Amino acid sequence: MRRTAEDIVEIGRDLIAVKERIGHGNFGRWLESEFDMSDETARKFMRVAERIGAKIRPGWNLPPTVLYELAAPSTSDEVVARVEAMAQPMRPETELQATGSI
Repeated sequence: MRRTAEDIVEIGRDLIAVKERIGHGNFGRWLESEFDMSDETARKFMRVAERIGAKIRPGWNLPPTVLYELAAPSTSDEVVARVEAMAQPMRPETELQATGSI
């Protein structure tokens, strides 16, 4: 299943809320028993939600790996701002057909 940027942010926010609700030391066990996701992937989703979730616009066509790198602690705010300025929302196919772009 291909996840959109919006999906990753929404899931990341949900994971953050669950982690806060179930308390310290229980999140890993909860992930294992209730949610088919590795701890590493869950942390990536949560970092995306925390660091760049508010910057993501509907239709952004950035692959998950790019989102994970942008949200990484080692990525500077300047790099995030540059990508944000360059990221273009995906245009609906009908709009592309009307402009002759397809």
